[in-house]
Formats: sequence, structure tokens, C-alpha cells
Amino acid sequence: MPLGRVALLALLICVALSAPHVLLAAPDAEAPPGIAPTSVTLKTVLDSHLKAVGKPSSPIQTEIETGTVNEYGLTGTYKTVTDRENWRSTETLGGFTTQSGRYKGERWEQNENGLTTLLHGLHQRNQVSGAALERSELGIDDPSVKLLGTVSQPVNAYVVEINPSSGRHEFLFIDASTYLLDRQESIYTTGRQVATYSDYHRLDGFMEAWHRHYSDGHPQNEADYVTTADDVNVPVSASDVEMAGIARELLEYPAGATTIKVPVRIVDGAVIVRVMINGRGLDFMLDSGASEIVIDHEVSKALGLHTFGKSVATVAGPFEQSKAVIPDLAIGPLHMRNIVVSSLPFAQDVEQGTKVVGLLGFDFISDNVVKVDYDHQVIELTPGDAFVAPPDASYVDANLDAGVPMVPASVNGALGSHFVIDTGATGGMVIFSGFAAAHPTQVTDMGEGKIINRYLYGITASGVGGQIPMSAIQIKEFEFGPVHFEGFLGMLTRAKSTFELEDTDGLIGYDILRSFDIYFDYLHSRVYLAPNDFLKRTGTKMSH
Repeated sequence: MPLGRVALLALLICVALSAPHVLLAAPDAEAPPGIAPTSVTLKTVLDSHLKAVGKPSSPIQTEIETGTVNEYGLTGTYKTVTDRENWRSTETLGGFTTQSGRYKGERWEQNENGLTTLLHGLHQRNQVSGAALERSELGIDDPSVKLLGTVSQPVNAYVVEINPSSGRHEFLFIDASTYLLDRQESIYTTGRQVATYSDYHRLDGFMEAWHRHYSDGHPQNEADYVTTADDVNVPVSASDVEMAGIARELLEYPAGATTIKVPVRIVDGAVIVRVMINGRGLDFMLDSGASEIVIDHEVSKALGLHTFGKSVATVAGPFEQSKAVIPDLAIGPLHMRNIVVSSLPFAQDVEQGTKVVGLLGFDFISDNVVKVDYDHQVIELTPGDAFVAPPDASYVDANLDAGVPMVPASVNGALGSHFVIDTGATGGMVIFSGFAAAHPTQVTDMGEGKIINRYLYGITASGVGGQIPMSAIQIKEFEFGPVHFEGFLGMLTRAKSTFELEDTDGLIGYDILRSFDIYFDYLHSRVYLAPNDFLKRTGTKMSH
């Protein structure tokens, strides 16, 4: 159960007229301490490692691995079934089940609510680093793979650094006696993650660690996996590795209804939806930048919801979260029953008398087409198989690997493939510092941003878990889908931070989205945009 993985990009831009916030520090990417030089070569270490690991005595066609899991204070089991190139892994933790796999070349995953998503290869950094290591193991010189030396703590090992361009920065600790992998330190935007490997068993000729432990520095996130059985070349049925279908329809429609309209309020750019839980009316935000449904943990307590597990996640800053089950979440005539949500500290006062205590993200949007009509302040829900796109709408393909819709956009001709269409971003366009660093000549201010930054000192945005330092920037040309904007005023994050999802270029928020009726069609990985009256009043032209 991925308690520690949540993409929450709800943003409220505000201006602080006091001292500026301290910039968020970059994650610790320093080499491990205590490294001593060695006369041994990288080739010798890698050759010895390959020899120690060994090779299967016969080609492995199928494999069934089972074991136990201890994670986030919960216990459970896992099972991974492999049939040549196809595989499916099922994990049950604290009563919740998640699955992932690859079938006929397509990667997929299924969350606790039974929603299955096709993955399109957004996050490839681990694969890039793995390929670099494989080249070095084959004797091909790769400057991104280096032997740094030896350490005596925390283990007696050779330390190999892997740091290719566009890859994951990693440090491998290869045991100086056995030449097996003892430890792996990987650098993420949220910090350093450590995996340790022990209790090696010889399986059909090669060595395999039956005990894996994972840590990111937060005790609540400690994870322990222990293999209890691993059998190769045993009978496996096709159904064991097939892609899991959607387990259930999460939204219950009234009998005979195919399209439901729900009145909302647009408050300072936020789409506010009235939700009923246990007879209590609550204000939630429709947030396409949230990878799940979220409820404030204090409200969870007040409603008497049962919570499970505890972890620390990091978005704008670190925060604790748990899972909770809502027996009946009603939105107008629609119901979501026994829905799994995240319970975490989230509450925002968007105006007097309106306190947002939750987010309606991926699990609400996923198995239906959700239309956001900013002009008429209504959302419209249609089952995916009944949706017909309006004739005046254009669509953009969306990558949903992170549970949020990422689409291509262009900043002064520099293409970013992963801008998040974020109804929770109450500003316009936000450019992440990573994109700006990669395209410094294109991310330049036309002049208005400089003026704003001079007089409004310390612009910040509030995100889940903290504040994000930003600066204003006026972009000469910004293209998104069928629309070309000129002289658009947006925001630029001022420090590479945990808020910026890895491999993500920026956000597209209210000041742009308000020009359209937006149709989120996650079933087909698309977002449709139909020009509304606001766009027509501005005189902006669309190109199809």
C-alpha cells in the first residue's frame, strides 16, 4: 500500500510582504562518508560481483515468489508471478490490496480502490542507471559508473557510484568478502532512500536476497520484505499474469441516469464541491493535481473514520498521513461507498465561510468523464463508455503515470512533455525550476515579472505540507493544446523542491483553464478542451 506516495499539487498563490522564505535545500547527494582509496579496479569489482551472483543453471521461464511485508506499522503478504516477459505482483497490507505488473509489453498498476491505470514510462531514471551499470558489467567504458573506494561502515564494502545524465544518482555497496550487494543508496527529490539486502539464497544457480529493508530516514516509512518461497519453472496459468481489470465502479449513479450535473462554486479559482459524509456537509476541492482522494485528518477524527497505518510523505514539506475508509461519500445524487482515501493535514480557507477540508482527485475522476464548466459553475459526470466529445473540442494526450494528467506545453519554443493540468492550482501557469534550469534561454521574463518581484517581495504558494518560494515571470509565448498565449504572466518556483514531482515540468492552472470547458477522460488518457464564452470574450483564437 503506497502510503508514502502521493502527488498533491493543490496550490494557492499568495504574496508575503515580510521577509522571504528560506529556499528549500536540495536533497543530500553527497557520497557516503568514510571512503578510502583502493588499488582495486572497477572491472575487478564488477567481474567478482557477477561471478558471486552466478547464473541460472537453466533458462527461467516462470517464477512464483511469495513473502511477508511489514510497512507503515502494518503487516501483510506479497506474491509475484512471472511468465517470461509477463508478470503480476499482488500486495495485501493491513487489509488493503494493490497490484502492479506488465502484460504483453504494457505496464500497469491498480490502487486500493481497484482502479487500474496503464503506465506510459514517465519515470525512467532507475532504468537509465540500470542500463549504465549493465554496460560497465559488460566491459563497456561508461564514465557515469565509478569505483569510489572502500568503506568499513556501515558495512565493509566497495562503493560504486552510478550517476548518468537523466538517470538515478546511486551508490552501490558491494561486499568486500562475498562481492554480493549489501546496500543501495538512491537520491530522490525527497531525499536519500536506502535499501539493504541480506539472507542470500542460491536459487537454481544464482544468488538472491530474501531479506530487503527500505528506509528514507523517517521511521514511519520503514519497510521490510522477507521472501518465504521462490519457485522457478513451475506451472503458471495465463490468468496469473494478466492485467487486472477495474475491480468495481466507484461512482454509483441514480437508477436510469447517465449524466449527472453537480453545482459547484468557483472561489478564487478553486472548484469547490459540497460533499456529504456521515450526514455532515463538507467543502472539498476538485483537484486534478491530486493522485487520490484526501480528507483532513482532524475531520477524519471528528467523523469517526477508522484510519490505518502511518507514514511521512513530502510535497511542499513533510507531513504524516494514514489511510481511511469512508463508508458513504455523497456528491449530489452520486455515492462512493467504502472508498479508501488518504487522511492528512489539509485545510485551506479560500474565503470567509469556506474551509476546504479535502481533495477530490484521481479516484473521483478516473472511471468517468468529468466536465468542469467554469462559466456556469457546474461539473458534469458521465460514464466513460457513454461519453461523446463535443464537436468543438480539441484533445491533448495525457500521461497518468503519477495519477495526475500530464500534457505537453511549450514555453518560448521549449517543449515540456509533462505539465500537469491542475484544477487545484488557483493561479495560471507555474514553471518548475528543473525545467527552467534545462531551458535558461527560453525561460526569460519580458519585464512585467521583474516589476512585480521588485514590489511584492517574497511571493509564495501554499502546498500540502508547507510553502513554496516563487517569483513572477512574464512569458512571451506559451502554447498549450490548441491555444497560443502571448505575454502571459505566470510563476516560477525559485528552488528545486520536493513539491516538484520528479520529471515534471510545471502546472497549468485556473487562469488558463477558465477559458475552456474541460473534460477529463482518464479512461482514454485524454483531456478535452472546448472553448467557452470567457475565451470568446477575450478574442483568443484556437487552432485545431
